[in-house]
Amino acid sequence: MLLLPLCAADLAFRNISLAYGPKSILSGLSGSAKEGRLLAIMGPSGSGKTSLLNSLAGRVPEGKKKAPSLLSGERYLAGSPLLPDEALSAAYVKQEDLFFPHQTVQETLSFRVRLSHPELGPKAHADLVGGLLESMSLEGCKDTIVGDARTRGVSGGERKRLSIACQLLSAPGIVLLDEPTSGLDSYQAERLVKAVKRLAEEENKIVACVIHQPSQVVFDMFDDLCLVSGGRLMYFGPAAEAKAHLQSTGYARSETNQVGSAEFLLDAVSVDSEDKEGSLKRIDGFASSVPPPPPLEEASEADGASQKRLALRPRASIFRQFRLLLARSWREATRNKGTLAIKVVQQVMTALIYGSIYQLKDTQSSIFDRFGLLSLVSIGTVNLGMAGTIRAFPKERKLIIAEQESALFSTIPYFMAKAISEIPLSAGLSCLFGAIVYPLVGLDPAPAKFISFLQSTTLISIASQSAGMAISSMSKSADVALALFPPIVVLQIIFDGKNINPANAPRVLSFLPKMSIVRWGWEALSINEFTGLKFSSKERRGRVLDTGESALDQFSIRGPISRATKPLAKILGACWGLSIACLMGTSSRYARMSPP
Repeated sequence: MLLLPLCAADLAFRNISLAYGPKSILSGLSGSAKEGRLLAIMGPSGSGKTSLLNSLAGRVPEGKKKAPSLLSGERYLAGSPLLPDEALSAAYVKQEDLFFPHQTVQETLSFRVRLSHPELGPKAHADLVGGLLESMSLEGCKDTIVGDARTRGVSGGERKRLSIACQLLSAPGIVLLDEPTSGLDSYQAERLVKAVKRLAEEENKIVACVIHQPSQVVFDMFDDLCLVSGGRLMYFGPAAEAKAHLQSTGYARSETNQVGSAEFLLDAVSVDSEDKEGSLKRIDGFASSVPPPPPLEEASEADGASQKRLALRPRASIFRQFRLLLARSWREATRNKGTLAIKVVQQVMTALIYGSIYQLKDTQSSIFDRFGLLSLVSIGTVNLGMAGTIRAFPKERKLIIAEQESALFSTIPYFMAKAISEIPLSAGLSCLFGAIVYPLVGLDPAPAKFISFLQSTTLISIASQSAGMAISSMSKSADVALALFPPIVVLQIIFDGKNINPANAPRVLSFLPKMSIVRWGWEALSINEFTGLKFSSKERRGRVLDTGESALDQFSIRGPISRATKPLAKILGACWGLSIACLMGTSSRYARMSPP
């Protein structure tokens, strides 16, 4: 095998090893990625390709306490060693594409340009966006929304090229891609690799790409190959010479000698379940035939410019961050027509159901009908607010974490923009519900009380959304958040002030009534409705309640409506604070690379 000489401008790696506890993932891998050449990292599934890429980038997860990450080796850039815990300043394109689905391709790039290059004027900004669109062949779809699994948008290949364009904003000298052709058809895969190869050749970038089962056309575009199996190096050198090298070691099966190089190489380093012992022996032979890496050349002055080019991108001011994030959040919320339509239908249908069942009058029996209806309104508003947020926010949270790793913005401006952008929609939906249900059921028709009803339901809705965001921020995944949702709602209903006397609640749960949005929402609506009402005393069965105040006394509800709205506002603020703290603490932690 011919190992490539390591030039000072290379990204070189020596003796990279990785284990999670007792399980070995990588074992002593060495090689380099060169300026102007396209490096493929290939191997069977589970061979350690992505782990090697993460090791080069300095993005190996820390692991768990029972299985911590044990990472060792050396990395060199421009002939100089990188620090053990230094994250490589590079365009890192992960396998999963994360975008806001209702932003267009051009809006997605423009948003990132405005944050990462706030010093640019309008013309320079437009030129940079246009250049990225052109370099990734995205001009034809620039006004198309990105889309996702539920929303039709650009194709998979266009989405992947957009991922690369977003990562190229800081003009990095290194581009790392994790299985960029995964899920693409042969045509899209070929177009993508052509665009990546053009980056390497025309812009003289260092490009390394994890590739899985490439077609022969795609494989032929790669200049160099790092072939791994079981975490060990099988071959490193020119991609065109890999097949001949493996054949020279004695691997010559008639049924595979005539296939393309990519298929031949993967077949050679894969374990055959029917001949496991023979496969492992062959793989051991490949690993033992790998010569030690050649010495590094000394860095020159010219190569220092390459390292200088990898400086971190500038940051926008907090006010610019907030303004751009608010505009994006508002566009995303208002363009999601499907979700908006569902929420409108939910509000209208719920209001019509209540209106068809409840016909409130001034009789004694209607007193508890009022309490029951207002309780259902509070429960329903809490349920819809929390459920909608818990279903939607975890996916956005992953995207936000990825954007923050690129230093586009900080947590507080993002969160405030997110929270503020949702207030008008919450108010609009609450007003729609109130405008329908209020006259249908026969609640107090006084204009001031109607307005107060709308304000209270809006506050309940916003507080519920904030609680849903706090739950999602604390949860490691969407499944965990969804699992927590039902018991939290049930506890709020139990401690809503009428299902159990707070004095009879278990001492360890005595704090829950104070934290129940359902309780304070119901009390706010009840105070608003019952204050000043008069009831008929014609019904003589049981105790007669002549006034709304005496009805409120049955549940120990007293005082102005602020007695209930203030706790709701406090819960809202507490949930916002908890969400911000959790989001600040969710930055990824990476393993430190110790010497080999």
